[in-house]
Amino acid sequence: MSNVLKKAGLAAAVVVIYFFVIREVRQEVHNFYMGTVLPDEHGEINDHYSFYSQSSVSFTICSECTEYGKGWLFKVPFGSFWLFGAFALVLISAKRESYLILSAIHLSAGVVTFLFVLIGQNGFDILMIGTDFISRYLLPLFSLGYVALVIGQSKTKSTPDE
Repeated sequence: MSNVLKKAGLAAAVVVIYFFVIREVRQEVHNFYMGTVLPDEHGEINDHYSFYSQSSVSFTICSECTEYGKGWLFKVPFGSFWLFGAFALVLISAKRESYLILSAIHLSAGVVTFLFVLIGQNGFDILMIGTDFISRYLLPLFSLGYVALVIGQSKTKSTPDE
C-alpha cells in the first residue's frame, strides 16, 4: 500500500510542478522571444516572414499570413507531452535518471528550435520547416517513445532468463 501512496504523491508532485512552475517558465520563455528574437508586436518579422501567437506558449511563423493556421509552428517545449511522459514514468516507478533524460530531450528540442528560428528568419525556409517538424512530430514522438523504451527495458529486466 505504501508503494501506491508513494506513486500517488509523486504523481501529484509532478502535476503541481508542471502547473505552478513549468507552465510559468514556458510563458516567460515565450515572453523572452517577444522583443528579442521576434519583434515586440505580432506581425512582420522582416521582408520574408510574419508571425502570430496561437497561445501563450507557441508562435506560427509564415511567409504569407493570409490564412489562420497556415505556417510553421514553433512551440516552447515542456508541454503536455512532457507531463504525460513524466506521469507515465511515475506509474512505472522509473529511476530518477529517466526523468532527467526526458527533460533533456525537451531542453535539447528547445535549444535546437531556438537556433532554427534565429537562423531561419533570415530566409532559410528549411529551418522553419525543421522547427515545425520538431514541435509537431519529433518532440511528441521522442517524449512518448522514450517512455515506451523505458517500459520495455523494465519488462526485460524483470523477466527471468529461461
